[in-house]
Amino acid sequence: MALTQEQFDKRLKELLAEEITQPEGYWYISFAGQQGFAGGFIGKGHGFVSVRNYASKLGINPRDVQSMGMPIPPDKVPPLKYHDRLLNKDELRECWADMKTLGEIEGEDADNL
Repeated sequence: MALTQEQFDKRLKELLAEEITQPEGYWYISFAGQQGFAGGFIGKGHGFVSVRNYASKLGINPRDVQSMGMPIPPDKVPPLKYHDRLLNKDELRECWADMKTLGEIEGEDADNL
């Protein structure tokens, strides 16, 4: 069941209030849809929702995609030139030379079955 805009806004406020109690750190958000990978985002915040919300406020809000994210360990945070903007695959590979796509990871998992 889809949320109304009012319900969505209320839930967003609840989640942001929960996240603010967490330490601030860097997060990676990945955007993908039916057409595949739509970009990545690196930003600082208290959790996935706050960083995703921040990206949206910057105008980074690819349409018709889903997003997922994960915290970036302090020793893996890339240089500032990669922060706060939509990144393509080549830029992400510059950030993290050892980066693997989800498809690559899933392929490795399948090989280990």
